Amino acid sequence: MDGGVKDRIKLDNLEQMSCYVSAALHDFEHPGVNNVFLVSMNDRLAVRHNDVSVLENHHLAASFQLMSKEENCNWTVRMPRADFKLSLIHISEPTRPY
Repeated sequence: MDGGVKDRIKLDNLEQMSCYVSAALHDFEHPGVNNVFLVSMNDRLAVRHNDVSVLENHHLAASFQLMSKEENCNWTVRMPRADFKLSLIHISEPTRPY
């Protein structure tokens, strides 16, 4: 096979980076229970995220909170705002059409 994954599935640089970041953030700080459980228990995470995609929202929010605290973890520092916003869509909603 010629070329890497990027070449075979036709990802641009932003999409490729978003895939790597998404894989790294997936299930960050997962509490070991599902969204239905958190909502039914009125858990603080469910309340914070309005009972909507609780764990998915938490994984992303907690990851970006860590990045904002640790400068050496913040890969978005030199990224144009438009690219940053698009990368968030790629990371949080990978099946969403653009």
